[in-house]
Formats: sequence, C-alpha cells, structure tokens
Amino acid sequence: MGAVCLYFAAARRLGEEKFRKVCRSNLYRIYEAVEEYQQRYGQMPPELKVLEEVGLIAPGRMICMVDVREPHTATTNYLYVSNLPTSPPSHWIVAFDGPENHPNGGRYVVRADGRADELDADAFRTAFEEFREDFTRVTGTAPTIVGGDVE
Repeated sequence: MGAVCLYFAAARRLGEEKFRKVCRSNLYRIYEAVEEYQQRYGQMPPELKVLEEVGLIAPGRMICMVDVREPHTATTNYLYVSNLPTSPPSHWIVAFDGPENHPNGGRYVVRADGRADELDADAFRTAFEEFREDFTRVTGTAPTIVGGDVE
C-alpha cells in the first residue's frame, strides 16, 4: 500500500511541475506577443485577448491549468499591465498569473526583459508592491492592471 501512495505522490508532483512549466512558457509567449504587438502597432495592446484577435498568440497559450487534480479545468486569468511605457526598465512586471491559478498560491511574473520568475505568495506581494511604487514614481501614474484583481 505504501508503494502505491508513493507512486501517486510522485505522479502528482510531476503533474504540478508540468503545469508550472506550461504556465511559465505561456507567460513568456505572452511577453513575446506583447513585444510584437508593440512593434507592429506602436503601442501596448489594450488587453491580452487582442493578442489572440490579431493572431500573435494561439488561444491555448492564454490558459493556465488551475489544478492538476482537475486537468481539464483551466482559466484565462493572466493579468497584464496595459500602460507600460515603450521601453520599461527590465525588472518591471509586464504580465502575471492570477492567484487562483496554482494550488500552492505561487505566481509567475514575466518582466520587461522577458524573464519569467516563479514567486511564492509573499514574494509576489513584495515584488508587485515594489513594482507599483517604482512605476508610479517614474510615470506619475499607477499601473493599469487588465484581466482581474491582483489579489
């Protein structure tokens, strides 16, 4: 019986790792599509769904698996900062996933340099607050978050 429990625990960990990799990859693809949109149209997209509408990203890339116990349960809850300046500092956040996307409360963020970081809930709150303060100081306005609530 113990071996069966170990097998299922290992399979669950592998499933969680797979979905985390997919989420991270999706955020990087969103970053690339935002960059392409900005080059084509000279502005940031007003919201992420526009990237699908103009053919810059496949619809499947806008989905983050919510829970490995329900592998067909998915959401499009990626959030996006729509009022970024044309050349933002490399550490600024461009997009991130919603708080309900991962069972452990962790979040992925993709930054203006294309780096995707996995952060636990506390690290995300700290990183986002630092980003919000820096963004407001530099631009004179708060970041506009499109797609849902930060928390």
